[in-house]
Amino acid sequence: MVALGAAPPGPLLARPGEPRESGLDRGVTDVTTSSIEAYRYYAEGINFHERSLSAQAAPLLERAIEVDPEFAMAHAKLAVVSSNLGLFNKRDEYAQRALSMIDRLTTRERYYIEGFYYGLRPETIERSIVAYKQGLALHPEHQASRHNLGLHYLFLERYAESIEQYEELLRRGTSNPSTYQNLAGAYIGTGNIGRARELMAEFVQRYPENAVGLEGHAETLVADGQLDEGRYLFEKSDSLNPLDFVARLGRRNVALLQHRWVDAESATKELVDAASPFQRFVGLIGAGHISIARGQSRRALEHWDRAARIPGVAPFNRAAARNRQAMMLLRNGKPAAALTQAELAAIDARNRDQEFETLQLLATAQAALGRSADSAKSLAVLEERARRLPSQREQRRVHWAQGEIALIRGDTGTAVSELTKALSTLPVHGPVTGPPSSHADLWFAAASVNIRAGRDTEAAQLLERLQSAYERVFGMEAYARSFFLLGQIYERRGDVARARQQYARFLDLWRDGDLERAWVAEAQKKLSQ
Repeated sequence: MVALGAAPPGPLLARPGEPRESGLDRGVTDVTTSSIEAYRYYAEGINFHERSLSAQAAPLLERAIEVDPEFAMAHAKLAVVSSNLGLFNKRDEYAQRALSMIDRLTTRERYYIEGFYYGLRPETIERSIVAYKQGLALHPEHQASRHNLGLHYLFLERYAESIEQYEELLRRGTSNPSTYQNLAGAYIGTGNIGRARELMAEFVQRYPENAVGLEGHAETLVADGQLDEGRYLFEKSDSLNPLDFVARLGRRNVALLQHRWVDAESATKELVDAASPFQRFVGLIGAGHISIARGQSRRALEHWDRAARIPGVAPFNRAAARNRQAMMLLRNGKPAAALTQAELAAIDARNRDQEFETLQLLATAQAALGRSADSAKSLAVLEERARRLPSQREQRRVHWAQGEIALIRGDTGTAVSELTKALSTLPVHGPVTGPPSSHADLWFAAASVNIRAGRDTEAAQLLERLQSAYERVFGMEAYARSFFLLGQIYERRGDVARARQQYARFLDLWRDGDLERAWVAEAQKKLSQ
C-alpha cells in the first residue's frame, strides 16, 4: 500500500474570486490506497460529501472500493454517508471493514476510523471520544475528526464542548453546511436560538443555493416560532435537493405543528413510498404521530407495527417503533400489551441508544403488572447502562422511571421528586427534525404526576409549555391530552372561558377518534352548558 500525497480538490462551494475554504477533509494530506483511479473516485465522492450531498457521494465511494477493496478511508467515508442516508446496516458493515484495515494506515486515518467505529454504540462511545482526541492531538488540522467529536458531544448533550469544537472548525474556515447546522443545533439545545439563527443566516447568505444550509436555517426559524418562514425554506431545500429526505421531514413537522393534516399526510406519503427502508420507517413513524394526534390509536399502532416490520430496516429502528407502541399502550392502561412490545424491543435495542428507553418502559410496565422483582431488575440495568455513558443524559430516564413506578405504588411525593429531577436534566430545547426528543412526553408525565399530587400550578406550567413548544411534534398524544387536562385545571381555578377554549381544542383533535371517549363526552358536555 502507498500513501498518495495529493489532497482531494477544493470545495465546490467557493464562488468565483473567493479564496478556497477548507472542508472537513481538506486537512487530509495522505490517504492510503494502491490505486490512483480509486483515489480519484474517492476525491469526487468527498466533494459531494463536503456539501452534505450524501446520495450523490455514495456511488462514487462505492466505485472507489470496487477499484481498491482495501481502501480503508473509502470504506470509512461510505460508512459515514450511509449513516447520513439512514442505511445503518450498511454503515455498520463498512465501518467494520474499515476498522479491519487500520494496521496498515497512517495515524490520522487510524484514529479517525477508530473514532467512527467505536462511536456507533453507547458502551464504546468513550473510547471513540478518546480516539478522536488522540488523533487531533497529533493532527489538529483534521477537521472531520473534530466535526465527529463535536457531533458526539451534541448527542450526549454536552453542548459547551460541542460548541467549542464547531466554533473551532468555523475559525479554521470550514465551508461544510453540516458543521453550521450542528453548531446551530448545539446553540438551540442551550436556548441560544438567536446565535443559531445568526449562524445559519450567515451561511445561507454566502451559499443561497445550498440545500442543507437552507434546511438548517429553516430549523432555526421553527425553533424561534417562525413556522411559515421555516416552511418556505424547507420547501425550497426540498426542491433543490429532492434526494435529501430531511427537508421533507421538516415540511411534515411544520404541517403537524400548524394542524395542516392534508399537507402532513402528503409529506408522509412521499416518505412511505420511498425506496429507502429508513425513509419508509420515518414515514410510518410520522403517520403514527398524525393518527394519534387525531385520537386514532388503532391506526397509530398499525403504522408503528408496520414500521417495525420493514425489510432491511436496522434492528434499533425496529426497537424504536416498538418503544413508541409500548409508551402509548402504557399511557392507555394496557401494561401487558406494553410489556410485550418492550420485550420485543429489548431484543433489537441491546447496546444501542434505544435500549435506555426500552429499559425504562420494561421497568414501568413490569411494575404496573405487579412484577416488582422484574421491575427492580430492569431498573438496575438501566441505572448501570446510564452510569457507563459519558454524559448525564440517560440519568433522566432513571429518574423518570423511578417517578412512574413510585406513582404506581401510590407514592406521589416520591413521584413528584423523581420527575422533577428528570426535568432538571432536560435541555432547553430538542432537535427540530430529529432525532426525536423526549421533551413532550416528559413534560406530560411530570404534569400528570403533579396533578395527582394536587399541584395544579406546576402542572399547568408544564402543559402550557408543551402546547407552545415545537418539540410536541414528537409527542402528539401528550399534546392532544394536554388540552383536556389543562381545561380541567382552568375549570378548578374558576376560569371558565379558558377552560372552554381548551376543551374545544381537545375536541378538534379527538372528537372522532377511539381514545378516551369518556374525556370526549365530558368535554362535549362542558361546552354544551
